[in-house]
Amino acid sequence: MDNLKIIFTTLSILCLCSCASLNKDECLTIDWASIGYEDGANGSHPQRIGKHRKACAKHGVSPDLQAYNQGREDGLKQYCQPANGYNKGLRGSAYNGVCIGYLEAEFLEAYQEGRHLYLLRNEVNKTQSQIVSRENRIHKLEYRVEEIESVLVNGDNTPEERQHLVDETKELSEEIGSLTSFVKNLHISLGKAQNELDRYYETHINIY
Repeated sequence: MDNLKIIFTTLSILCLCSCASLNKDECLTIDWASIGYEDGANGSHPQRIGKHRKACAKHGVSPDLQAYNQGREDGLKQYCQPANGYNKGLRGSAYNGVCIGYLEAEFLEAYQEGRHLYLLRNEVNKTQSQIVSRENRIHKLEYRVEEIESVLVNGDNTPEERQHLVDETKELSEEIGSLTSFVKNLHISLGKAQNELDRYYETHINIY
């Protein structure tokens, strides 16, 4: 669990650079307790206050840390509920390592449960997508082979052109064979992934 927390925390810090903070009007009329509550309820990383401080410093406004921290603590009580943890994991959302004390253990357990189901579903969907993509490629190659065969039957081409078309057909056929074999393996992988997902549904009940 400690390693998992480290991973989640690292990822969340890396994501901070893409998070928008406050504009001028917000800084001038801000309720720091409400902002803290919102950040806590969203599970934002503690360093989020640094973004607010930097944004508002441009407008001569400093955060009310006491109000912000109290609001954030109240927001975290809502965020760190097991049901929310499960839903966050189920959506594949990142966990910023913000839950502390007695709240964290149950939150993380639920989060990992939801994330496990997310990964199982994702594996099935990803494999299905790969199969569709390869099968579409095979259909295009087969259509090109049919075009070439039609040209060859027509006979209205030079020996050099015929040889080029024959060589192209050979290359296309080899690619079709390779893709067909790959798709076969993908179907095997899909079956395994679907079985794992089915077993999960059979052995787990969503208690959140």
